[in-house]
Amino acid sequence: MKHLSEWWSVAGRACESIFEPRTDVAASDRDIEALLRGSWIVSTGESLAARLHAAWLDSVCRSLLRRAVSIE
Repeated sequence: MKHLSEWWSVAGRACESIFEPRTDVAASDRDIEALLRGSWIVSTGESLAARLHAAWLDSVCRSLLRRAVSIE
């Protein structure tokens, strides 16, 4: 009886693999990337990162200008 059960499982998996469509992994990855790029949380995170980067650059420039002014 155990062998019959194993053969039934093998036959079931074989039928599933025949009738299931193949997944295009690259297309699925592109779809997920597009979905994430358009999501609210990603756009908010990118905006925050851009603001932090701009503030850091401003801070470095201000620091360099202060040093240059104090040298003269």
